[in-house]
Amino acid sequence: MNIKSFFSCTLLFSSMHVIAQHEVSTYVYSNSFSNIAPVLELAKDEWQTPPKTDADNGFSQTRIGLSYQPSYWQQFTFHIEQRLDYFVKSNPDTALGYYQESNKTPLLSKENYQAKLDYFANRSKGLGITFEHQFELFLLGVKGSYWGVDYFRHSFVSGNVQGREDNSLLGELNYQEYYTHNNFLKRPNNGGWDNSGSGYSFDVFTEFMPWENVLVRASFIDIYNQFTVDNVGFTRANINTKGSFVDNQGFSSFRPLLKGFEGESEHDFRIPEHVAIELSYKQRELSYVANLLRQGDINFVQLGVQLPWGESQIKLLIDPVNLVPQLGYESEWFDFSLAMDKLNPNKAMQLSLAARISILF
Repeated sequence: MNIKSFFSCTLLFSSMHVIAQHEVSTYVYSNSFSNIAPVLELAKDEWQTPPKTDADNGFSQTRIGLSYQPSYWQQFTFHIEQRLDYFVKSNPDTALGYYQESNKTPLLSKENYQAKLDYFANRSKGLGITFEHQFELFLLGVKGSYWGVDYFRHSFVSGNVQGREDNSLLGELNYQEYYTHNNFLKRPNNGGWDNSGSGYSFDVFTEFMPWENVLVRASFIDIYNQFTVDNVGFTRANINTKGSFVDNQGFSSFRPLLKGFEGESEHDFRIPEHVAIELSYKQRELSYVANLLRQGDINFVQLGVQLPWGESQIKLLIDPVNLVPQLGYESEWFDFSLAMDKLNPNKAMQLSLAARISILF
């Protein structure tokens, strides 16, 4: 081999190494919203802020993961992830009553509280594979994940409650709950039920340009999913606190009456899908952006601009309905975005964080 051929081969292998590199990334994607109380107070179950008069909905979803894309198989990306999903549907009476009860305040603001609560919690760890293919007119990606459920709880409560000056409650509640650990009645697990389950989910991503200078990106997270917990704790009961009796001291007291079933049960569940569509129109160096999102059965809209900053991109968005600003930064190896409706995160009713750090080698 002559010198010219040697240098030609060296340049060829060097260019192949630059183009086809291994990529390892660590990332977190988290989005939380509540019109009941600040999201961090809900997450910690430490309510310090009175609920809004229209309080009825909230969610928090987080994925934390590590991914690997091999240089020799770049259509595939392999993931190790943990996910946390919380959803709550309620009504203003329940939110107010729970806040007062948590702060040891008698439930006397209303003559009668109409209780309604649907609470869902899931924590799982999983493995996933993403496959991407560039067609002539669009890019398509599909991600499949298998999950092991570490913690699960789904609670339903309905009925009517009245408060008394001594912080006791009168009323009747219908209650149903599936759980691996915590539960309303603090029932202990003495080995009677399982603390785990499993499931799978599919995400779909696409990107295309329908017209010149117009780019469309769409993500459908958990578009299809199914989870099963085979033998979890289960309680179905009617709780009636209106029964009275006379104790040994001759005082009239109230005793809650609990009628129902405690045992174990198989339970199947699904997680609501998360849809995100981004439309961008590029004019010279500036791109105008509109985001349409649906998560936790709630719709969101974001409008803004994206502009270059060196080899990176800066994105400035605002939710015109909830008045939530978002700041984003994107580069080849680092992405970051943050959205909050309050400068103090402890008071935020909406909090969104996304970050990615990648290493190429």
